[in-house]
Amino acid sequence: MASGEQYQVFYLTGEINEFVQICISSMDGDIDYAKIGMPEFPKTKPNQVWIGATLISGGVPIAIEEERTPTRDYISKAEWNDRIVFPIQYKDLSEDAVVVFRVYCYHVEKGYVPVGDAVLPLFSSDKGNVLRKGTKRVKVEPCKKSNCSISLDVEEYERQRLQRLILDEKEERISTKKNALERAEKYQTKMMSGTSTTDFLDQFTASIVPAFRQEEEKRTGSLIYISVILPEFDHPVKIQRNEKIPSELPTGLTQGRTTEDGPVTELNFIGQSNEMAGEKMYMKLTASLDAKGMGDNKPVSIMEYKKLEAISRMPASVTVLNAEQKALLRRYGRYLAATNPKALNIFLTQAIDWEDPHEAAEAIEFVKIWQKIDVEDALGLLSINDSNVRSYAVDSLKSTTDEEFENYLFSFVQALRLESQEKPGKRYLTDYLIERCRENFVLGNWFYWYLTVECGCTNGDITFYKWVRDMFGYKRNPEHKKETEKQIKLISEITKLQLQFIASPLSRPEKLEQLKQWIESPLVKEIFADGSIALPLNPRVYVKGINPKSSYIFKSNKAPLKLPFIVDTEKTKTKGKINYENKEFIVIVKHGDDLRQDQLIVQMIALMDNLLKKDLMDLKLTPYHVVATSPVDGMVEFIPSDGMGDIIKDGTLRDYLMKMNGGSIPTQVMNNFIRSVAGNSVITYLLGVGDRHLDNLLVRGNGVMFHIDFGYILGKECKPFPPPMKLCKEIVECMGGKGSTQYQDFTKLCCECYNSIRKSSKLIMNLFQLMTDSNIAVFQEMGVKVIIKLKEKLRMDISDERAAKIMVGLIETSVNALFPVFVDSFHDFVQYWVCFSIQLYLMYINTIK
Repeated sequence: MASGEQYQVFYLTGEINEFVQICISSMDGDIDYAKIGMPEFPKTKPNQVWIGATLISGGVPIAIEEERTPTRDYISKAEWNDRIVFPIQYKDLSEDAVVVFRVYCYHVEKGYVPVGDAVLPLFSSDKGNVLRKGTKRVKVEPCKKSNCSISLDVEEYERQRLQRLILDEKEERISTKKNALERAEKYQTKMMSGTSTTDFLDQFTASIVPAFRQEEEKRTGSLIYISVILPEFDHPVKIQRNEKIPSELPTGLTQGRTTEDGPVTELNFIGQSNEMAGEKMYMKLTASLDAKGMGDNKPVSIMEYKKLEAISRMPASVTVLNAEQKALLRRYGRYLAATNPKALNIFLTQAIDWEDPHEAAEAIEFVKIWQKIDVEDALGLLSINDSNVRSYAVDSLKSTTDEEFENYLFSFVQALRLESQEKPGKRYLTDYLIERCRENFVLGNWFYWYLTVECGCTNGDITFYKWVRDMFGYKRNPEHKKETEKQIKLISEITKLQLQFIASPLSRPEKLEQLKQWIESPLVKEIFADGSIALPLNPRVYVKGINPKSSYIFKSNKAPLKLPFIVDTEKTKTKGKINYENKEFIVIVKHGDDLRQDQLIVQMIALMDNLLKKDLMDLKLTPYHVVATSPVDGMVEFIPSDGMGDIIKDGTLRDYLMKMNGGSIPTQVMNNFIRSVAGNSVITYLLGVGDRHLDNLLVRGNGVMFHIDFGYILGKECKPFPPPMKLCKEIVECMGGKGSTQYQDFTKLCCECYNSIRKSSKLIMNLFQLMTDSNIAVFQEMGVKVIIKLKEKLRMDISDERAAKIMVGLIETSVNALFPVFVDSFHDFVQYWVCFSIQLYLMYINTIK
């Protein structure tokens, strides 16, 4: 070794088997309240402030949720001294690793809103990628995005980092007062950390920094700085390069490196005690459990992190993990509990052996420490046959709005059978539904009729559902209960009349005359004598009678009735809290069909309509109302429209739309047609709606198209070789043909609709999962295969771009299908002979008489 030559002694990150830690010490500076919409807020008044932090390594945020400090009162400075532990080890860091901070303050109208972001690179690029240490002050820049979490725009951070490197290499730093402020604050930071001992310089720096800051604030606006303390090691720490693995590196004092001290296992914060809030987080991440190794203290690498993320996105109900994937979940159970709330569902269904009492008990402990889950995942937990897990899921469901709850209620009622064997006091879902519906008339209306249908099913848990209905009736608001009794009387009398018509040999005109006489009879007047009645079909609409002139009996052996109920607009507005403009609410009353299947599909269409509208897509869907009042009775809302089969007998769809709109087709009408066809095509494809022919595709004068009759769903079909979607040539011609702009818009809308709904795949599949044990025909026949078919249609494993290409292919296949043309013609032929046969039979009956 040459005389005077010195070896640099340092560690490599690959030797540090510790989680990355930082300490957020303090924040100072004035918040510019005008930029966040509170210009009148005085700067001298304390506000509530907290700081969030996210670590990004290798272009990947290492946790879904940001770590955060406690809330502090803030005027121009606040102290935290709060340690934050990130779920990644130093050895797994990439050289571009950065910590992104976001400052939040309380807005009087919006709650906590972001003030600004700050970025702290963990490695110094100008010093050979050495890990930063000691106290650092990072400047808070205004937020580019105003969402409620740290904007993990990784590409933007990477662009800024590369830009800084280029500027550092190509431009000389100009000595301005801004740079003087930076140098002075840097020296003051060293002074605060105790690394500087030059007293006169300390005093001089302390005196000039406030002046520099005041001048800089006048020039650029408010300046806010966060003071962050990074851990210090005995020697500098350099990034572990991937060219050589640690075992191949030479030992001793070669290549400027020493290994005599062995792996680094301790971190020291200068001037900070070990009793910090971050210790609890650290213990939560690293403590070991006894349940067959679940949640041991081994850290998660980036590769394992990505595997865990992929597993957590899988639908738990139909996913079968291999042994390696299950072991990964079990190994990092405690890490997932702290960082990934969406993994709880698949963790409990795939990683836990519920037949093992010890393991089941440990699983319940996991549930208690797991981060709060959202409603989508809570729905999935309801299918797990454990009362403790169900209790946790029910607590998470309490955040749902009434609108969301109404969309989920039908599935909830079907899931109640899972609690039929539980003891009272352990029926958490049952208790929650009763409590949620007892004071809300609309929810209580649906809940009562859903329960009533289950009470009438001979192949169900009749005793249990009757007990639930009795408990609900006992606790329900007396006024609501009285309103339901009026509904029961109305439905009972209509059902009696309908059964008479079915058994009667009278002709349809004679039956129609009897129907009108019944409507005007004292019996019906007595039903409405106590005032308007909330319709079971739509409890927000109150009716005060039935219009005999517009009543009708459809051509069918089951004698479905068309009853136009007269709307009490005043009561509908005051009690129903809606403005219903139509004077009549037309209802089709059916007997002999289980309408729960139609009810399910229509509710799914309503749910998807809400999801699409939240994604700013209004596809003009028509989720009309359906309610089953018994296993063989029910009501369907009648929407004035015309069947596509009848329309094309008299011309084309374009002719129909022109006729309905004064001789031309307004742009809005054509847009309604294109949007409604796109939305219905995608949704009926996803839900596997079968038996599609021109008579169950209806069109309104405003261009809106919708489907009816959902007797075949989820892949069940009565016709051979059905296309993926019902897109007949008449629909395509109405858009202007395959080469038209309207057809291209239709294709684009289908792709956007498909990808929008795919975002909520878990929600949809979990709702269906709750019904797999129900006594509805399709679920009794298919069971869990229903979820498998949904999974195949939703394609959660592919990107949006790939999904769009698949959707385009499905559209082309449907448009070019030839066999459905023959099927539609055959359907018309069959319908003709059925009607002809009925007429012959009636003529024969009359001849006998």
